Amino acid sequence: SACHRGDRSKTRAVIVELVAGLNFEAGGDIAANLYALYEFCLTQAVDGDLDVVCEVLTGLRDAWRESLRPRQAA
Repeated sequence: SACHRGDRSKTRAVIVELVAGLNFEAGGDIAANLYALYEFCLTQAVDGDLDVVCEVLTGLRDAWRESLRPRQAA
């Protein structure tokens, strides 16, 4: 990914797209919390620690993947 390669410009572009995709009306608190997290990542991508950005975005990606995985019957 861009953050793993140290590409600050591409990382910022990805985060801006994530922010643009938020639906505050339908998403409520979740959208607001994601916005705050994305803003933190954007700030870090500009002049901070890209490792932190990678960790946050990777965690979010993994959580989305897990939430979309079909559940096995118990």
